[in-house]
Amino acid sequence: MVRTSSIVALFFVSCFAQIIDKDQAAKLSCYLISDWTIFDLRALEKQDGDYKSGDVTFNYCKFVEWPEGQLIKKADTFAYVMNETNQFAMPITSGALVPNSKEVRRDEWGNSWIRFTQKSNMNCDGTQSYSFTTEVLCNETVTG
Repeated sequence: MVRTSSIVALFFVSCFAQIIDKDQAAKLSCYLISDWTIFDLRALEKQDGDYKSGDVTFNYCKFVEWPEGQLIKKADTFAYVMNETNQFAMPITSGALVPNSKEVRRDEWGNSWIRFTQKSNMNCDGTQSYSFTTEVLCNETVTG
């Protein structure tokens, strides 16, 4: 009887994993774990639209809204850069939910921060790919 229950439980988990919407799965990127510290980035997610800084559009915990009329029909990316000359959008992150690199730092005043980089599958000059680096600062007296 125990063996049958285990099989049913495993089957349920397997079926559940298949029905997760990829846009909802992007929310998993909100949690970064490094050096026994969990960083919760949910407060950085912009709910209405995306962040814009110069020619870069980005967001956290969800894929950015891809601009219409592009050669690349739809990209699952957390950031893209817009070429102002030809209005061509280029993804600067992949759709990977785990960053390519992350580093946690701490100082003597109780501050800690994480720096993480998300890389794209797209080459910018034929040899190097685009990437997007974020540094999130935390203060223990504010965040606990």
